[in-house]
Amino acid sequence: MPYMLNGDLLEISGEPRLENGTLWVPLRKLAAALGGSADWIAENKVVALYLNDHVVTLTVGDATADVDGEQFEMQDAPFVESGETWVPVRLFERGLGYALSADPQSGIVDLSTTV
Repeated sequence: MPYMLNGDLLEISGEPRLENGTLWVPLRKLAAALGGSADWIAENKVVALYLNDHVVTLTVGDATADVDGEQFEMQDAPFVESGETWVPVRLFERGLGYALSADPQSGIVDLSTTV
């Protein structure tokens, strides 16, 4: 699947998918490809994401994420499927500072770092 960072292809399994107007991406896989990590806290259904000096916590079923101590409203609530947490791709743009170009028709997610 074509995920790109600064014009370079990222090897990520788990194709982005468009559902109800939201483009979803696999959080742990995309975060790892960008140099970050994610921890799953099963008892609370919480994911803690660590990426580029940012700490993001989000709860499955809740559209509000905490980004570095500030509340951020996502387009929709994250969900888990086959052991992977899926989030709206806009989290990486609005919450984490990446420039984003996403084409739902072709399935290309192109991220770039901002200066």
